[in-house]
Amino acid sequence: MKKNLLILAIGIAATVILTILIPKVSKYLQTDLQQSIHNLSVFQPDQSEIVSSSVTSSTDKASRSLIATGGTMTGDFIPDPINTVYDFYDALNKQNCENAVLIRPDYNIKYCYETEKVPFETKYEKDPDSEYGTEKTKQDGKDGEINRKYLLTYWQEETIDKQLIDTQKVEPTDEIILKGSKIVWRLLEGTENGRLKYWHKMRVWATKYDANCYGCTGRTYSGTEVKKGVCATDPKVIPLGTNFYVEGYGLCRAEDIGGAIKGNKVDLGFVDASKGNWGAAYTNVYLLTNAPE
Repeated sequence: MKKNLLILAIGIAATVILTILIPKVSKYLQTDLQQSIHNLSVFQPDQSEIVSSSVTSSTDKASRSLIATGGTMTGDFIPDPINTVYDFYDALNKQNCENAVLIRPDYNIKYCYETEKVPFETKYEKDPDSEYGTEKTKQDGKDGEINRKYLLTYWQEETIDKQLIDTQKVEPTDEIILKGSKIVWRLLEGTENGRLKYWHKMRVWATKYDANCYGCTGRTYSGTEVKKGVCATDPKVIPLGTNFYVEGYGLCRAEDIGGAIKGNKVDLGFVDASKGNWGAAYTNVYLLTNAPE
């Protein structure tokens, strides 16, 4: 009987003690957690512990260079990783920031510097002092870049937070090409048409055609008959109405166009292409008229 009373007294005493201590312990734990959160909010990186590495990221189409640095912090704040994982930065984290300073084995805060290339553009200017058809570089092009600074936080190797801290852009420098516009007239000797005066010589790929070709209407784009001495050109290269001389063919006039005739290509006209003394070959063309003013 006395033993049972003793056990009951001990149980009552323990209940009273726990009733007094539990509120105090809870208040202490809450205070400690708030202090840890405060310590995180005043985190400052220790510049003496910076570790950097230059790498190349394959997570984007643009060529990027990343440098990771780490820092230290006080306090034992443990973030909740649930529903806060960022896949892209987690991959970037593991692949490119291995040299960051660890705060503790399961928690780290670090910087990543990302550089994105901004390609330069090429612009053209007329040069009245250089001969038509020539080009020279006035100014070399230089790519620009966009530099972004991120603060990354990860818990147990998963990124749980990212912040864009700073963005700076270095503008690219345009490449400037001077295109000669000066017309220099020259003489072409020894042709079947005698001496010819020309203002520009160019190398072209020449083919042949006639009015019976697939898709042809029987007339040129200008409305004239397809025959020897009529040619199809790219009007952006040899304007319609231009007279020119083709080595191995003779005199020709640009009166037609064609879907396959782009750039430095010409199509040489014949009444019957099967009987024309031409195949398909590179040759020289001499422009005789329509010189730019």
